[in-house]
Amino acid sequence: MSTESLDVRSPITANARYVVSFTAAVGLALTLVFNAVGSLEPAYQNRSLHVAKETAGALVLVLVAALLFGRFQRSGRLLDLLALAGVVVLAGKNLVFSVLGAILLETSGGLTTWRTTGAGMLGAALLAASGLAPERLVHDRRKAFALTTAGCLAALGTLIVIADVFELPAAFTEEPETRSELQYLSQNTELLVADVGATVLFLIAGAAFARRAERERDEFQLWLGIGCIIAAMAYLNYSLFPSAYTDFLYMGDIFRVAAVLAWGVGTIREVARYQAGYARTAVLEERRRVARDIHDGVAQELAFIASQLHGLTPTKQDEEATAQITESVQRALDESRGAISALGRPLHEPFHSALAHTAEEVAGRLGARLELDIDRGVTVPPAWEDALPRILREAVANAVRHGGARTVAVHFRDADGIWLRITDDGVGFDVTQPRSDSSFGLIGMQERTESLGGAFRLSSQPGLGTSVEVLLP
Repeated sequence: MSTESLDVRSPITANARYVVSFTAAVGLALTLVFNAVGSLEPAYQNRSLHVAKETAGALVLVLVAALLFGRFQRSGRLLDLLALAGVVVLAGKNLVFSVLGAILLETSGGLTTWRTTGAGMLGAALLAASGLAPERLVHDRRKAFALTTAGCLAALGTLIVIADVFELPAAFTEEPETRSELQYLSQNTELLVADVGATVLFLIAGAAFARRAERERDEFQLWLGIGCIIAAMAYLNYSLFPSAYTDFLYMGDIFRVAAVLAWGVGTIREVARYQAGYARTAVLEERRRVARDIHDGVAQELAFIASQLHGLTPTKQDEEATAQITESVQRALDESRGAISALGRPLHEPFHSALAHTAEEVAGRLGARLELDIDRGVTVPPAWEDALPRILREAVANAVRHGGARTVAVHFRDADGIWLRITDDGVGFDVTQPRSDSSFGLIGMQERTESLGGAFRLSSQPGLGTSVEVLLP
């Protein structure tokens, strides 16, 4: 299935850096409020909530990882692979270190603290590398994915070994038992530096994703950037107010939940965009199939009938009937060609483009020069979106086929109502005299216009060309 309609991008990505900057400003403001106002408690004691928070976060991160895996399979880009690795590490941190650590009653020791902080730094570093990575394709995607998966598992295992082998300091010399014992910057210096490092890495990742989102018009990368900025605020709060994944729920934990939610929202929106894109693609392919059927069936048969009629030598009594049949066949052939052209164009094409393409298709096929003066800002009622191109197609065809016009001008604008005018430099005719060959087309244009409540005007003089005007109510 073609994926050309999957490339529709959200206009919000044009200001991605401003969105990310605003997110950072809000995060800093909330950090100042909750850590500076004495009446607001920066920590709440609830062990079960910790386990639930980490489990839910891990599940959301697994969903994000699944989407990134799909993007990597589709694009083969190194940056998608690095982002996938970063999210997998963060999901593993939640599941293996935080949830299992809480279940096993391992609270404020150096093991849990350094494992979670180390995994957070590693995940942030991988996300930053993804945002800064060059546009490089991975040729052997299966091998790269297998190596990345093995590398993530090895990294998590290494953190476990390091925490077991080295006597790393815990967040607190003595674990606090009440909120009143918690103090700003009271954790050990080594862990403070690690939290600051994670903060910086997430900030770099957020800025890099925002820049890439603007360049590629990729909304999902914008949401990755927003989540990274919020995660940076989480680790900033951990720096100010130590966290050892004890029974307390910290402001940093709330920011981490918000970061995961941002990534989850971006994932849901991306999945919805893919679904809508595939639906549009399916409709477009069906339209193209119908267009091929018309071209290979009805249009070919009409073209054959028209060629045979031109080759006939009718009797004098049959000349008028043959001319009318030939004209009818030619109009039917024009209509089928117009339908083929319309069905083959992209969905949701702007009306001014559809109008221009219609005129260009007819004029180009009949060998006339076209002058377009179409106002792009004009919108028309739905009923006219089909009628005006049909009227335009008939008017241009008549101008060239019956008027011998070499140049056709099309004007479309909003002037005291929506106004379409087609003029030509053909031979013209006397509108007061009976018409034959082109009368059916003119009558059809007039009836179509008046049936929708519009006004149809025709003016022409021998040697001075013809003008057709349609005024919408």
